[in-house]
Amino acid sequence: MKKALKILGIILGVIVLLIAAFAAWVQLASFKKYEPKSLSITVTRDSLSVAKGKK
Repeated sequence: MKKALKILGIILGVIVLLIAAFAAWVQLASFKKYEPKSLSITVTRDSLSVAKGKK
């Protein structure tokens, strides 16, 4: 029983270490950052557009 718990503890420890290493890599890696483009949108408020939007 002690041996099984020891093996289980080692496996869980390795999994936690792998997750921590992956989280550190994601945090420290220099991924490309893109600026969002600004969109200019005009919205009409006529009765036909309002009726079509209520569908």
